[in-house]
Amino acid sequence: MACAAFSASLSSPSLSRNLLAPSSWLTRHSVHPLPASRRQSLQQPLAMADPREGKHVNSMNRYMSIGPSDVRAVQDRADGVATSLEWKRTKEHLEQLQLDISRLSVIHVAGTKGKGSTCSMVESILRSKGYRTGLYTSPHLIDVRERVRINGDPLPHAEFCRYFWEVHDALKMFSDDEQNESQMPGYFRFLTVLAFKIFLTEPIDVAIVEVGLGGRFDATNIVAPVACGITSLGFDHTNVLGNTIEEIAFQKAVSLPAFVLDPKPDSFFLPPLPPSSSNVRELIPTGILKPGVLSFTSPQRPNAMRVLEQEAQKVGCPLLEVPPMSKFTRGNEANALDIGLKGEVQDINAGLAVALSNAWLARNQAKPPRREDLFVVSEGFREGLRGVRMLGRCQRLVFAPRSGPVSGNVEVSYYLDGAHTLESVECGAHWYESNVGSAQRSDVQQAANILVFYCSGDRDYKSLLEPLIQLNKHHPFSKALTRPLSLQEGSLGGEGVLGRAQVTSLVDRISSEANDEFGLAADSSWDLRANGDQLFAQQQRGEASGCSGSGLAGRRREYSVYITGSLLLCGDTLEELLSRTSDPVQAKEWILKFSQ
Repeated sequence: MACAAFSASLSSPSLSRNLLAPSSWLTRHSVHPLPASRRQSLQQPLAMADPREGKHVNSMNRYMSIGPSDVRAVQDRADGVATSLEWKRTKEHLEQLQLDISRLSVIHVAGTKGKGSTCSMVESILRSKGYRTGLYTSPHLIDVRERVRINGDPLPHAEFCRYFWEVHDALKMFSDDEQNESQMPGYFRFLTVLAFKIFLTEPIDVAIVEVGLGGRFDATNIVAPVACGITSLGFDHTNVLGNTIEEIAFQKAVSLPAFVLDPKPDSFFLPPLPPSSSNVRELIPTGILKPGVLSFTSPQRPNAMRVLEQEAQKVGCPLLEVPPMSKFTRGNEANALDIGLKGEVQDINAGLAVALSNAWLARNQAKPPRREDLFVVSEGFREGLRGVRMLGRCQRLVFAPRSGPVSGNVEVSYYLDGAHTLESVECGAHWYESNVGSAQRSDVQQAANILVFYCSGDRDYKSLLEPLIQLNKHHPFSKALTRPLSLQEGSLGGEGVLGRAQVTSLVDRISSEANDEFGLAADSSWDLRANGDQLFAQQQRGEASGCSGSGLAGRRREYSVYITGSLLLCGDTLEELLSRTSDPVQAKEWILKFSQ
């Protein structure tokens, strides 16, 4: 059920900004319904010295990616005027806040699969080269602060809330003014404007901005970027972007005739056009591809590539196809093993990230690069690629019993991968199999192998399950809990949105069965031990840093749980697991800082 416009409830007397955190304010505007228990938990008054410093900001609604006004515009994608209207609304909000985003040096990334991973790689590469970075991605999994990072770190709670209310109060003042037609922005546009506010206030050298949905109607399309990237295109959000790969490619790259200019075809870099330029009739966006801006794309299906090339030629921008990083002819000593994000697909994303980084570095140094210099893993890039992490993307969390006679050689490992397209589920299945396969992990005896799969109702769950069915043939699951279809023994149950109550029940069930398997007391608790190969700070005492997984020597018994199909499921599971540790706040902040 679509939510009411932000402006309607913002003026409601039921909203007391002196009692509720930003999380409560935004939760009320969910496109997808929230379970009653979550709504209540997010709307509790805050017992803090400054009630605007909301302790519940970490629970801002993750079910929502775009606001109601964004939905209406996207659904009306056949009308070219909608693009201009939505773009002008974002521009209006920036002008109301007196934010000049032309001061930002932006790398803009769109695509179906891997755009968040690519953005994170670019950010990590440029940060490792000594530049101060701003990163804007979506969605968040456990804390809205994940979306806006400065130099790899989310803002502290107090700083984020301060920026939030500065933007909110200023825009509310204009929406309350009966002399103009300004409205409060939808959820995603609000967070986009908030991100630009933060980037312009904090001293950064480069802003890496991920498109929220599509490209043609996206609020981020207001930027005049230095370089653009398009990751692999596939079938996702088909109800919005179209049912064919050509339609999706069009939405990602679409150009409109509102720009009237004649860029030099042999020039890689053209400066952003000022609003007063005589060769521009009206400054209206042309999609992710913009005149004269060097643009890159990962390898695409032939029909999708044709659309991208046609739109690039129409708008007048150079478009280069980037091979996987392992195919680079220079600096190819870097390979998939050097990438912090796991999975074969990251080789493709890394190639695009390296090209975008080289393009930005060349522009920043005011010397257009040669084409062959763009596809080179330059000095310092490998450190950035090794250091990149993301929550819920091929992420392994290791938990150990809090106490007990066998606590030293047993563990529960949660393998979280929010893959939700066919290609990404296939890649995730390969990643999981490589981690739990006996040939790769001879030091581990697998006590159980459990699959948890969930996807939202608008996805083709049968095709998404196919790679997991194949995985089951090669590496049989001892149990599979799925929705909406059960492979073997059980279902997650219920219909509609999977809520926190079901996730809590799921973790209870897994913990209970693990306790029984390992001969522990039924009420034994489990503490976070490691995130990938990185030991949690509390576990480093008495354990050798840098050891694989749990940092233990000898043969171990592992209770393996593979969770996939939905970032929402991964986020709720991660949040539930961290809430059960002996120090939930410290565990969460460590995860947020480590996964950058």
